[in-house]
Amino acid sequence: MTAGRAQRRDVVEALTETSDHLDFALAMVRRTVGDQHRLAELTARIREIETRLRDDRYYLAVIGEFSAGKSTFVNALLADDLLPTSALPTTAAATRITHGETLSVEVRFTGDGIRYVYPSGRYTGAASPLGRMLLHLAPHADIPEDTAGIVRLLTADEAIAPHVLSLEVRHPAAALRDGLVVIDTPGTNARAGHTDITRTVMRDIADVAAVLTASTSPSPVSLTEFLTDALDPGQIRRCVILVTKMDHIDEDEREDLLSHVRQRFARMLHVTDPVVEPVAAEPIVRIATGKPLRGPEQDYWAQEFPRTLARLRDAMQRQRIVAVSDHLLRLLEDLLDELGREVTLAQQRLDTEETELGGARIADMAAFVQGRHGESARLIEQGARRAEQSVGGMAPQWGRYTQAEIDRALERACTPDELRAVIGTQAPELIRRGLPRIGEIVQQAVTGALSAAAEAAKSEVDRQFEAAYEKLGTVAELPRQGRVTVLTGHQLADAAMLAYQNSVTGVTQQIRAVRLDPAAPKTPGARIGGALDQWFGGGRNVEGGPHAHRGAFGGFMAKVADSLSSTDITALRNHARAEMQQTLRTVAAGLSQQIDEAVRTATAHYTLDVSQHMDLYRATYEATVAELVAEHHRREDILAARRSLLRDADRQTERRRATVNSQRERLTRRGEFGT
Repeated sequence: MTAGRAQRRDVVEALTETSDHLDFALAMVRRTVGDQHRLAELTARIREIETRLRDDRYYLAVIGEFSAGKSTFVNALLADDLLPTSALPTTAAATRITHGETLSVEVRFTGDGIRYVYPSGRYTGAASPLGRMLLHLAPHADIPEDTAGIVRLLTADEAIAPHVLSLEVRHPAAALRDGLVVIDTPGTNARAGHTDITRTVMRDIADVAAVLTASTSPSPVSLTEFLTDALDPGQIRRCVILVTKMDHIDEDEREDLLSHVRQRFARMLHVTDPVVEPVAAEPIVRIATGKPLRGPEQDYWAQEFPRTLARLRDAMQRQRIVAVSDHLLRLLEDLLDELGREVTLAQQRLDTEETELGGARIADMAAFVQGRHGESARLIEQGARRAEQSVGGMAPQWGRYTQAEIDRALERACTPDELRAVIGTQAPELIRRGLPRIGEIVQQAVTGALSAAAEAAKSEVDRQFEAAYEKLGTVAELPRQGRVTVLTGHQLADAAMLAYQNSVTGVTQQIRAVRLDPAAPKTPGARIGGALDQWFGGGRNVEGGPHAHRGAFGGFMAKVADSLSSTDITALRNHARAEMQQTLRTVAAGLSQQIDEAVRTATAHYTLDVSQHMDLYRATYEATVAELVAEHHRREDILAARRSLLRDADRQTERRRATVNSQRERLTRRGEFGT
């Protein structure tokens, strides 16, 4: 397997497994973390990783000491003399530089958190909102009109830069157009607190860090100490060492210098074969600003810079998943700690509950349960009345609506063929169409009203029980039943239409030959009606029952189909309309019976549910000692389950930790500069 194919395989595997790790972390957080604030915090971190996974941009952090050439290197990337290169190290925040159609700035200051954008509106310079804020921080400052001047002021002015909380510059540089984001960190030897800023950038944002060290004073101890303090070993492996100002070094000294830097960083950072690249950024800036180069050395390094940048991009692409994996690994470690704390708290809660339950006494449970039946029955009856009021008018309303739809279809039919189409296709579909939704509405309305009534009755029983037996302290919560299915419209409608379609297949063409002669042989219409009656009645006498309307429907279809041979279309239409009205009234009446039966079924179910709830209280607390023992065992089982969950979480986390570390190692080895 080639190195390129192996690299692609590792990247795909890492991306796929990272998504699985995120699913695992989210599931474990939701199952084990009780504190809502902590839950929200960890969930937000998971969402941040998901967002980062979807972000296809490449993030390059620029790290280095003051005077190492950081600003010059960034200016070379931008092909613009934007950042001041000779100012004192005053920037207190990392500067994020992204692509934009025009140069603009977005900044927040410590203290107010307001987002300032420049340019914004028709005001510029000191008259702009940002200009007024800058004058507030530095009353004697000269506020420039141009955006580049504003950037220099924000990054270099001693009175303003320390107050910058966040700074993002949008720049039209070609190097940024394909998604490169440059993060210029504060100088490593500038001010206290910059270690935390660099650590945060590498932990949460950067794919690769370009660590700059000047060729004139390479690999100082202060820089290597800063790196080992601010970065962990995985983050250090994502660093590319750029030896700057190489145009100041003679050609015959270059290799010795680079070898010295490589050996020193390997020893100080405890890495094998660190990536070290020579670079000279000043020639690029001179070209961008129209200044002549200073001899052939600068011309050579100007040609090398694009190749160095291309290798940096390649490294960022390979290292991106490593950065995401680092974040995930820390999240899993936090989760493991959180699980341990949750189990400890659960043990403490369990001890308290067992102590309280052990001192409880129960008396006269039978009388208590008997006295609650009347009130519970009243609440259930109220729920039944609410259910009846909600669904009582649905069947007539359905009948009227369906009849109107069929009437319109019949009115549009102008030929026997069109009438046959209405009878054979449109009418069954119109009848069928509303039944599933009616079943769903009735199911939801009836069970909703009665389950709410039952829940109110059980809650009242719970309240009165706790008041009557307060010595129990914390009472175990009794199980609740779910909703019962009392009516489904889909099954009824689907079966009815399936039988209808099976009966009328191929008969429509035969109807053309039918006559109204009573002595004629049995017609196709009679066969249709008989088939429907047989299905709807199921071979039984359905007269007066909830399915009586179905027999009438079959008879109607026979009459209408037989009458279609008449030449009087108006008479046929009127006849069909009259028969359909009668049939739909019968169907609606049967539907009403089914709805009433659904209310009765639900009422009986939830009445029994409440009764069983009260009986369960008696069964639960009749034998105090037995219940205390059972409760003790139950809570022991809960604790054991939680401990098992912790062990399982620990095993899975360790396994995933090893997987992530292995992926990081493989991707780092394959993703190093030039490999």
